[in-house]
Amino acid sequence: MTTTSTPTPASPPPADYRPTGTPAHHPPRRPRGRMGTVVVMIVSLLCAGLLRQVAMSRQAAASAGPAGAPASRSTLGNMNSFALALLLGGLRGPLVMFLWSTSETQKADKDLEDFDTKVEWIRLLQPEFDTVHVFQIWNKAYNISVLMASPATKYGVVMEALEYARSVDEERPGNINILNSVSNVYGGKLGASNLPEAPFYMRQFREESMDPADRVRVYSDEEKSFRKIGKKDPLLEPGGNLLHSMITPMRKRPDGLAADSDWNDGSPLQYLAPYAPFHYGISALAMSYNYAKRAEVAMKVEGQKPLQISPMVIDSRPGLTLKAWGEEEARRARTFEAKAFGIPVPTFTEEVDAALALLPANAKPVDTVALQGAISTYNLAIRLAQDSRKEYRRHLADPDYANRYATYRSHLDDLTATERVCTADRDYLLALAAPDPAARAALLRGSDGKGGVAAEYASALLRFERTVLEYYIDEGVMLHTYPPGNNNIITVQKLPNSEVGETYARARELTAQLVEGGLTDSHADEHEEYDRAVRRCKTRIAAIRELLKAGAPATQP
Repeated sequence: MTTTSTPTPASPPPADYRPTGTPAHHPPRRPRGRMGTVVVMIVSLLCAGLLRQVAMSRQAAASAGPAGAPASRSTLGNMNSFALALLLGGLRGPLVMFLWSTSETQKADKDLEDFDTKVEWIRLLQPEFDTVHVFQIWNKAYNISVLMASPATKYGVVMEALEYARSVDEERPGNINILNSVSNVYGGKLGASNLPEAPFYMRQFREESMDPADRVRVYSDEEKSFRKIGKKDPLLEPGGNLLHSMITPMRKRPDGLAADSDWNDGSPLQYLAPYAPFHYGISALAMSYNYAKRAEVAMKVEGQKPLQISPMVIDSRPGLTLKAWGEEEARRARTFEAKAFGIPVPTFTEEVDAALALLPANAKPVDTVALQGAISTYNLAIRLAQDSRKEYRRHLADPDYANRYATYRSHLDDLTATERVCTADRDYLLALAAPDPAARAALLRGSDGKGGVAAEYASALLRFERTVLEYYIDEGVMLHTYPPGNNNIITVQKLPNSEVGETYARARELTAQLVEGGLTDSHADEHEEYDRAVRRCKTRIAAIRELLKAGAPATQP
């Protein structure tokens, strides 16, 4: 049998007991330094508050851009960027890294659920970094939009990119990098004629820019198919003028600024005001020019410096975008012209251009509203060609860019040709709109004593042919076409006007023979475009001369 002993309770230690090594007189522990810590924390909070005010005032001064412009802070649940960063404290960095990583992974996986939310949080957590905003604007406009299935949904994403840019612009008004990014989106996406979605983008933006009642009146045949996609309000008021808020100056012009100097007045669409009213909506390329010009002035006059792009590119973009806008308006004028004479082609194509070239000089318009639209649009194209040439000359007048004249010389020649042919096309239509054959003949003949409309087409024809000879003839053809010389541009410049047409025909014939022999025409696209323009001019010159020679017969239906 096993017995269990009960342990004896331990006796309390004697009053003078202490563990080995413990000092005999150990004082009671007190909260050493606690008061100092409290003082340091209070001082730190006060310093943080003071530094916050200093930082906010400096940020406002740095990002104010246009002096006097309201500094509106973006929000996410009524929380501004500073408050969000302050609330997150040390978690801000890890959170940004997480958001960047997951959003890019979602993009690669084409999983766009909550992608926009993550992009917005990135913007709020990194509001001071231009590179972040430049990337996100480009990312949404170019990378994310192409993941969409239809032109309409792609357009919606591009407009979201522009809305993102608008939010940043409110925080950092007049910032050169944001302005340049916006210009790139308008010009490279919504206004790019080489994209499959280009016809939809261009038409949709124009119509969305208009007052709804004006849009229904001007584009009545498209009312059933139109659906508003972008969230932005129209940019135009009834009648086609820009909204007052879009052109109201927000900055006072500096007293010491030269009278002939450009100056950003802080209004969003300052540089479009001279071209109003826009009865047929605003072109996306017009918007691209406006923001490109604002960026160029921000650099040249305000002293801002661009990131990720050279000053030369910023300085040259106003001329380039004006040129592209003018060319688009010329194409649209042809579309109006086709509608005016009942040619059943809904948009500008090679076929409509060929059909219009054959339009007799005694043709009678069937749609006078479209005819006036064509005349008005040709006038705008002429003005844009002139203004673009001024911008190119301004750019090339800068000693830093004077060596680029050879690069832009062909652009200047194209602008001259565009101005000449659009002038001839406009005057041709004015003659066809005349009330009787005698008035029509008088307008075609002209009052300048220089040949009238036929002479205008001949001037455009000469410029088109010289352009091809100077820039778009292969070296092998050049050696067999031109008189002896070592520079085809100089050689063509010395050709008398009377020899240009024959030389052009010989060069094009030889090019065709070489292609038939198996060689490649390295300028095939340019040749097709310029040949079409040459045929148009020649056909209309012949039609005018035939009408005037016949004594202006009655109009034909």
